[in-house]
Amino acid sequence: MDFQTASLETMSNASYYPGAEKLWIKVLFDEAHGRIYGAQAVGYAGVDKRLAVLATALKAGLTVADLPELELAYAPPYSSPKDPINILGYKAAAMLKSL
Repeated sequence: MDFQTASLETMSNASYYPGAEKLWIKVLFDEAHGRIYGAQAVGYAGVDKRLAVLATALKAGLTVADLPELELAYAPPYSSPKDPINILGYKAAAMLKSL
């Protein structure tokens, strides 16, 4: 299977808000069509939320190009205006091979 990985090192919530901690997320996907094969996340606060979103995206058959379009809740204690899942989707979608 040909695949690519995209990784993101970010903060668990808005960096200006107290308690923000590092968060690392990686997604594995088909390099031609962007189908999500799997994901990994390491961190503290919010890591479970990001894995739940990626697991749901995988089960639903979404591609990495769908991740930037997800409407995910925002509040400074829990996330940034653009959730790390959205940002990871932008990064991974940019890596897709032209068809």
